[in-house]
Amino acid sequence: MPLYVKDPEVGRMAERLSTLRKVSKTEAVRQALMHELEKKRVNRHLSQRRWQ
Repeated sequence: MPLYVKDPEVGRMAERLSTLRKVSKTEAVRQALMHELEKKRVNRHLSQRRWQ
């Protein structure tokens, strides 16, 4: 499924991240999304452990 970014600021951030990481914009966005999803997974796991 295609993802179209219509926000110019988001496009600039994707461009900046892709330049810093020396990857395509698509790969930079993929990595950023995976990073955020992993952070949420770890945080959820840690919060569940607190109650055990």
